[in-house]
Amino acid sequence: MDSQQYGVTDDEKLYADRIQARHIVQEIINFGITQEQIVRIIQLLSLELENNDLMNRIIESTRVTNNDDEVANTKLIL
Repeated sequence: MDSQQYGVTDDEKLYADRIQARHIVQEIINFGITQEQIVRIIQLLSLELENNDLMNRIIESTRVTNNDDEVANTKLIL
C-alpha cells in the first residue's frame, strides 16, 4: 500500500524559497541597476537581518578598498 504525503516537505519548502529569492533578484536586475546600486541593495538588505554578526560581516565584505573600482567610493549611509 502506498503512503500518501500531504503538504510539502522541508526540502520542497527550502527549494521554493530559493526559487522565490531568485525571482526577486531577477526582477531587480531587470529593473536596470548599476553595480553600485547592487552593492547598496545588498547592504540595505543586510540591515534587515536578525543575525547582527552576519549583518556586520556582509557590510564589511561589501566595502571595497580598490580605488580603481567604481564601487570604491560607495559609503554606507546609516
